[in-house]
Amino acid sequence: QVFISIVIGVMYGWVSRKVLQFSQGHHLIDKESFLVFSMALAFHIIGVVKLLGCNELMAVFVAGVTFAWDDWFVEETEGSNLQEVVDFIFNMSFFVFLGTVLPWAKYAEIISRLIMLSCCILLFRRLPFVMLISKYMHDLKTVKEAIFLGWFGPIGVGAILYSTLAVIMLQDEKYYNIASFIVLSSVIIHGATVPLFHLTLIRSRTRSEGALWPNPFVGRFDRYMSVSVSSEVDIDEDNEILV
Repeated sequence: QVFISIVIGVMYGWVSRKVLQFSQGHHLIDKESFLVFSMALAFHIIGVVKLLGCNELMAVFVAGVTFAWDDWFVEETEGSNLQEVVDFIFNMSFFVFLGTVLPWAKYAEIISRLIMLSCCILLFRRLPFVMLISKYMHDLKTVKEAIFLGWFGPIGVGAILYSTLAVIMLQDEKYYNIASFIVLSSVIIHGATVPLFHLTLIRSRTRSEGALWPNPFVGRFDRYMSVSVSSEVDIDEDNEILV
């Protein structure tokens, strides 16, 4: 199922990108249809793959990667905020729904083990590996950038989807309880650390701008001193400067 989903995703992503480029180049598609093409493609792939009984999440992910492989669609839609708005709406809807169905009573039974498991997953899932290979990633210039990339890997809808599939197949709700608590921990911890990184970024920018830009009062002070000196300087009849 996974292999077929990958094949379908690659095929749909590549063909859709070529068709969309051809349509735009020959003025066969309007601006509105162009902007919502990616969403229509995602819903279409979900329906087709679901009918085939394969993994629709994997197919949509692979299709999206293939579709945006050369960044052409991203550059063409850079001036529009439609994708961000749709992403925000779907994310907020998902997390509101998730918050209403969290099994708080089940959490209380094994809360200590859940907290320990969540901390281990959030700390060791991405950060050590990214730090290990950061020297081979040329886009990462500093250690702070590597830490940022390794730390911010929120866990979301994919974990919930696969946990529900595990519950259906294994008839055990503990998989959903564990996965939902890890998602909850990711939302809280990653959300709480965003302001810290933001403040660090602002402070670093302030320091760099202070080093690059001269003090605006220095120029004013120099001009003031030149005016003051010139007002106190007088020239006599013999062209001698008198202070």
